[in-house]
Amino acid sequence: MSIAVGSRSSIGAIVETVWGTTPSTPALLELPFTGFNVNPALDKYLDQSIRGDRMLRPSVSGNKHVTGDLDVAYGPLNYDSLLESLFSSAFSGSVLKVGATRKSFTLEHCQPDISQFFQYSGMIVDKLALKLSTTGIVTAKFSFIGKDSPTVTVSSIDTVSGSGVNTFYTAAQVALPFIHNGGTFKEGGSAFASFMSLDITFENKATSNFALGASIVRDFSSNFFEVSGTAAVYLEDAVLYNKFVNATASSVDFTLANGTNTHEFNIPNVRYHGAAKVIAGQGPVSLSMPFVGFYDAGTASNVVVTKG
Repeated sequence: MSIAVGSRSSIGAIVETVWGTTPSTPALLELPFTGFNVNPALDKYLDQSIRGDRMLRPSVSGNKHVTGDLDVAYGPLNYDSLLESLFSSAFSGSVLKVGATRKSFTLEHCQPDISQFFQYSGMIVDKLALKLSTTGIVTAKFSFIGKDSPTVTVSSIDTVSGSGVNTFYTAAQVALPFIHNGGTFKEGGSAFASFMSLDITFENKATSNFALGASIVRDFSSNFFEVSGTAAVYLEDAVLYNKFVNATASSVDFTLANGTNTHEFNIPNVRYHGAAKVIAGQGPVSLSMPFVGFYDAGTASNVVVTKG
């Protein structure tokens, strides 16, 4: 009997027209990934009644929660729909800003080596964590929250492009992932060559709302769209340190490139919430600078993504 192996896994996604309802003739797009852990969980309620024998009776299943992450080597072309779901908006030409229009997916985890297909409906992207360093590929973690996860099946929901083992989904577009080389980095609107790393999180903090009589979520409520991060910076002068001390407004703008495509992330209204000096041994002294991105009247958004 075979066991499932990661090298034979595939993840497919189809945009839903109605939240939580898989299109009747879905054609799933393959999403390249490095890790996937979307799973259902059930609340368990214990009966604490005492019966004199000191033993618990079986628990009762309650609300269902479908959550988890898709880890990727971040690059262009394949993740635009996920960004639109995160931003609750759509690209206008090549530009994406924060909005209030839900975009949801049905996801499927295909495991053809054991002929099993795990499906998740009503999935929205609640959070994105980007990590930029000088030593590797830009990585991204898309965190999902969803409506339901039905019983595992032995056939794909992909009724259009599915035709056999490892050919169930429309193939992902081929594009190199982004690295820091060839990119441009700005702080306060000017070129800035002192970033050591950037960790940035974009988050809706969606809340699952349940109603009496059903175990699956009734709906989600989104909170403020929060932009936060931490910049590690070589200590070369006191400019950024003083921006923190004086609560001076600034901006962080970076463009990622792969030789063909670019993604620019512009956070136009930044406040630094710390400036901790880091002295680790005899190497460079650095500043660790957490920041938050606020609404900017000029762009009408607290972050703007532009594709090139």
